[in-house]
Amino acid sequence: MKLFRSVECDIRAMAWMLAMALAAVGWSSTAKADPPVRVGVYAEGAGAQGVMQTLADDARWQAQIFNDLTPEAIEPFDVLVFSNTRALSPQSGKPLDVLTQWVAEGRGVLFTHNAVGRWGVFKDPLFPIVARFDDRIESQPGLQVSDANHPIAADMPERFAHHYADHMAMRLGPAGHVVVQDAEGDAVVVTGEPMGDQAGRVAFIGSIPGWTFEEKPAPETGANRTMLFNTLRWLADGTHADPAEADQRVQAYLANRQQYLADHPDPTRVSGIDPTTLPLEPFKWKGIYVFARTYPGLYTRDAVRLMVRDAKRMGINALYVEMVGGCVFYLSQRQDVEIYAPYKDAGFDLLKVVCEEAHKEGLQVLALVHPFEENIDGQPTQYSLRRPEYLQVSRTTDLVDGSSASLPSGCPDRPEVRERALGIIREIVTRYPVDGISLDYIRYMNDRCCYCDYSLRQVEQYAHDHPELTAPEARAQFSEQTITDFVVNIREILDETRPGMTLHAYTHPAYAFKWPLDYHSRRTTSALWTRGGPAPGAFASFEQTFIHTRKLIADAQRYRQDMQAAPQGEIQSGWPPDAIRDRFRTIRSAGADCLSVMGYALNYKWFANWYSSEPVKRAVSHELGGEWVDLELPPLSKLLPDVPPQPNLLADGSFEQMSEAGAVPFDLPANAQCVTTQAQHGEHALKLTGSGSLAWPAVPVTAGQTYTASAWFKTNGEQAVKVSVVLRYLDERGDVLRVHQVLPPDAQLLEQWYRIGVTRTASTPAMLNADTQATQAQVVVQWDTSGVAYLDCVQLEAYPIATSSP
Repeated sequence: MKLFRSVECDIRAMAWMLAMALAAVGWSSTAKADPPVRVGVYAEGAGAQGVMQTLADDARWQAQIFNDLTPEAIEPFDVLVFSNTRALSPQSGKPLDVLTQWVAEGRGVLFTHNAVGRWGVFKDPLFPIVARFDDRIESQPGLQVSDANHPIAADMPERFAHHYADHMAMRLGPAGHVVVQDAEGDAVVVTGEPMGDQAGRVAFIGSIPGWTFEEKPAPETGANRTMLFNTLRWLADGTHADPAEADQRVQAYLANRQQYLADHPDPTRVSGIDPTTLPLEPFKWKGIYVFARTYPGLYTRDAVRLMVRDAKRMGINALYVEMVGGCVFYLSQRQDVEIYAPYKDAGFDLLKVVCEEAHKEGLQVLALVHPFEENIDGQPTQYSLRRPEYLQVSRTTDLVDGSSASLPSGCPDRPEVRERALGIIREIVTRYPVDGISLDYIRYMNDRCCYCDYSLRQVEQYAHDHPELTAPEARAQFSEQTITDFVVNIREILDETRPGMTLHAYTHPAYAFKWPLDYHSRRTTSALWTRGGPAPGAFASFEQTFIHTRKLIADAQRYRQDMQAAPQGEIQSGWPPDAIRDRFRTIRSAGADCLSVMGYALNYKWFANWYSSEPVKRAVSHELGGEWVDLELPPLSKLLPDVPPQPNLLADGSFEQMSEAGAVPFDLPANAQCVTTQAQHGEHALKLTGSGSLAWPAVPVTAGQTYTASAWFKTNGEQAVKVSVVLRYLDERGDVLRVHQVLPPDAQLLEQWYRIGVTRTASTPAMLNADTQATQAQVVVQWDTSGVAYLDCVQLEAYPIATSSP
């Protein structure tokens, strides 16, 4: 069967070359066309459907999706395409075994984008003597043909641009040949015959044919279509061998590959890191993110002082404190911003107090700014509602009444948006003694560009003014220049105000390394996060952390010698102390002198109370050279803001009507008893034993409005107790849309009354991506205790935090 296929394919190749030669001299014939090249496109991976669309309705190709990498599944094909493939089905065989045999028999394989070896199933390179990923991702789409005589370059322009947002740069192996390169001179399209010219062929394309800038499948056009067709044709023209010869080639190649990898280890990869053997070496600069919207929060001087001293004992010497993100968290004098309600209503200037308390302890204060964010807990800001034309639009953005319906953000291309953001930063650095600015979300929300009408006109004008650029190049360069110039403007404001002020940023775009930053952060200890936090299995291995850190350092110095890499290490996920040690030491061993810590919210969000996070913070303190001291936790009354109480939407949340017959608005479980002792407020509380739950009737809510559910608990601290507050949003049919739960606090804090709560925005159609929305909310309290617990003051308020009990 294999020998017959070899003869058949050789005849097809000879016929195709003869036809091309005759066509070149103007000869044509009505003879039967050559049989089409049979292309198998693996199902998993962005671009697969786009490749299929490109090959459809063209007699030269017979394309089909396949799902398993087994000899039987791929037997019908001449060429295989792995388009950005990162995973294979469980039924698939070992890629090295299957694909080396495939190439040895004379057939071809095309790998694109991530499948060239960035990550996933092909990260371990199958054909490194042809090419491998060079650990560089380039966002500029401009490409140039480097070998115009190669068959793949036939009928292609010298310069063109790919349609996706970025491409992988590749390092050439001894059997590789560069056909197309990028502006940096790195290989983007590489071909090779890893087993010699008497076997099959391999090609790597660093972009994603069939996948658009907007991350949608689409048939390729222009030069990219020609390149794909030429590549597939070239791959189909390998020399076929009989099975015995193919088996010999496989064995010889595998030995050659193993020796090559031993002689040429990939500098972007390491193995065998054992953090337990790494020495403890101090970092010089150690910053931590502090967000203003945590519970109990930073609403009083006592709370701020506690946070500062806590950070100092952990060895932190710089705080990035959230100040701008949709609203502002200081008492701004500007008329075009909204002050976060709890700070405004309490008259508390967080930035002023943080600067005072942090500077007493010798800590830097960087005001954390999300410059383009125009939503508060998911709700559009009043500014964005007044000026919806200033909002970013992506190709997937839904508009409601002219406004972006999902996490509204200002368009960076608009001068008015940039000037407003710069004005806010100017107010911060001139009115407050901050040590600098920290930037986050300093990018387009889709990482690439905006598609509002204004932006489209600006990009069109930019392309007109730069006729040497292709349309994708013009779009990419315009967006890069816009964001980069904005960061330069921030740098100028800092230098004009107080020379030497620090500019730090956590970034996404590849071009961010060109910015005038003092400290540059990117995530290194986890690679994949969901909206709710780290995804299962998301945490990077020690080797990945080491590689990510080393790359960050190299990239930071590539454009600016004075930029310091500050890799980001997470602690908020609740890692055990030895995991904190291992990752921090791995980052330090990779050469980082600075560190950015993400996760101070663990005090409130992840663990729901102060003391249970202490083992994590002790580990951080040990690794960062802090001097650990025990801190006395102030009474909760000194941590909560002094704001007017909001109406409680729940009937009898304080159980004051419990003694009145027929007045109870819910069914009381048998293990919940009304008592007139131990009350946190008024005369009554509920005594809880065993396990149970208590649900209030659903109440009307407004979609898009933020609500907070809270409750007070108490126990003697001597028995196990688990308590939860659950906020359920329902639609008009009573179907549950979203459920949010606060996990139980530690029993140690429950020796005195302690409040836990959850704040969430009532679901809108845009938030759900569905034709429904929240119309009701229901609060449920759950408990499981081996002893006795007490419950009081259950509240549901239309407010971003829980206010004082009635």
